[in-house]
Amino acid sequence: MNSYFCFVLNTSQVDDVFLRRQINSRHPAFGAAAWILCSSLADQEARIESVWRETDEEISKRGLRSPFWTMALLALALFFALGSPHALNARPASDDIEDITGKYHFLSADDTLAILEEDGKLKGYIDVYQSEEESDAVLSYPITLGRRKKDHVEFKSGTIHRKYYRFAGTVERGPGHEAADPDYLRLVGDLEIVTLRGDTGAEAVDRRRVILKSLGKNEESE
Repeated sequence: MNSYFCFVLNTSQVDDVFLRRQINSRHPAFGAAAWILCSSLADQEARIESVWRETDEEISKRGLRSPFWTMALLALALFFALGSPHALNARPASDDIEDITGKYHFLSADDTLAILEEDGKLKGYIDVYQSEEESDAVLSYPITLGRRKKDHVEFKSGTIHRKYYRFAGTVERGPGHEAADPDYLRLVGDLEIVTLRGDTGAEAVDRRRVILKSLGKNEESE
């Protein structure tokens, strides 16, 4: 009896008359009690529906959001805060760049910066193409001082024809996906073109903000 009674009372959308008849027919002694119980359940259900109706009206008036829409808005805000799915698969930070050895574009399309990193020290050269009026087609400035500490990079070239180069900046990941891709690494910072005056030896500094992009494997072979 107990199992059947619990089953009937827990079944949603059950007709009250059907419920009372079933209980009376199987257990007449509980007829009156069932009638009182069903009436009580019906009153309770009506009160609950009234409360929900009033709650919905209040939400509509106050412009409040339901829990579903609140969670949806939070999820959307989180998506834009973190970026697109591609941004979630972002490339490693600058601290994770093991080595910046390679060739980079310099001031013009034909100029090349070549860097060799060994234990945080930088060596290499800068090939700078000259104008047709110059006697030398290319001047190769050796890197005499250079170092890298985490993402900070700086170097200085030797002097040729009373001119040399200084750079200070950071190394960053470019849009290239692999080391063989163009623009895989970038050196971003201030490049100083220093010219020494002949009479006094004073420095005339031409400072430029530059982004030196690494060459791809195909570019190096050209």
